[in-house]
Amino acid sequence: MTKIDEVTKDPILITASKQYAQSITKIPFTHESLLCDRKEYQLTSAEKRRAEKEYHDEKRMNAANRSRFHPSRS
Repeated sequence: MTKIDEVTKDPILITASKQYAQSITKIPFTHESLLCDRKEYQLTSAEKRRAEKEYHDEKRMNAANRSRFHPSRS
């Protein structure tokens, strides 16, 4: 198998590859992270407010459903 040091310079990928070598079946590769906060993908203030409202509304609905299906034992 190819040595990971020859494939990438990413220290996290190298460490993980060496630590879990027995579980790896293909040569690891680096890719662009989708977790990076890039300017062109940032939400507008309105989108952030809408997302936060939707999150809280969904959280409130889930709590109501839980209490309806699992009433507290008294």
